[in-house]
Amino acid sequence: LGSDYYAAQAALSSIKTARTMFENDILSQSAALAVRLGRNPENILNPSGSFAAFIYNIGNEQEKLQKLSQTRGDLIAARLEAQNADIARSLESNSLLPQIGIFAQLQTNTRDFSNNPLLNTVGVSMTVPFGDFTRSPRVKQREAQKLQAQEQAAALADAAAADLLRYRREYESAKAALPAAREAVENAQ
Repeated sequence: LGSDYYAAQAALSSIKTARTMFENDILSQSAALAVRLGRNPENILNPSGSFAAFIYNIGNEQEKLQKLSQTRGDLIAARLEAQNADIARSLESNSLLPQIGIFAQLQTNTRDFSNNPLLNTVGVSMTVPFGDFTRSPRVKQREAQKLQAQEQAAALADAAAADLLRYRREYESAKAALPAAREAVENAQ
């Protein structure tokens, strides 16, 4: 037998290996999808349809990157967490401001029922913190928490943008390889 036969056998073996890997990946993805749908992961989901060479319109890359922070829930949550940390830091740094309160008291004296004097007290109280030595460390701690939340939000946004760009490049690569794959199928037939 010639070398072409053994080359074809090697190609067939790699195709069988890839098919086995794809079948196991389908089982894995089916179980994950079943869990998300609230179904039993033991039951294999068989989506209807077939594989086809469909070219998707994936839109403008810059628009997708700009809309990313408004459409992904994890990015929105990280941004809100950073805003909450900023508010907590702001509240802590304003703890030196005086606290103003209003109070009122109403009292009756029932020495005799014919004469019932009414006593009332109204006022404004103001508390000014003086000598709070723990304020500075608390403000620094809140500032560090704010910076950490902002860095986590930025890292998550960078990771999401990198994933989007990677998936886009993988799709474009598959789209570019499609004519060669069609030619390979025709040659194999």
